[in-house]
Amino acid sequence: MTPETLIEARKIMNTFSDQDWHNINEQAEEWDKYFTFDHIAQLFKKLPHFDSEALTLALDETEPDDIDKAFFSIFISKAKWMLAKERLYQGDEYNEVYYGYCTNDPHGGSD
Repeated sequence: MTPETLIEARKIMNTFSDQDWHNINEQAEEWDKYFTFDHIAQLFKKLPHFDSEALTLALDETEPDDIDKAFFSIFISKAKWMLAKERLYQGDEYNEVYYGYCTNDPHGGSD
């Protein structure tokens, strides 16, 4: 996250009431029940061309803390890609409104 996005997140978080924080914590605790190795492994096994046997072996041979770090790294990478795609979309939307073209336009906006 950039310093700007952290500042924006803090501004939003400062508007939360005690009840909002209570609800957020309850939801996080509920979700935490589903973040188990078995549930996450089942999700990965459903991916196309995924070697579930290799995952099972890796999970059996790896320390739980290392598995946590690996899954966390995967989730952070996915979140960064999603954020980057959202920023790209917002940039294109801005360019289209103000300049009449998208940066993804292969013709560079010249019709």
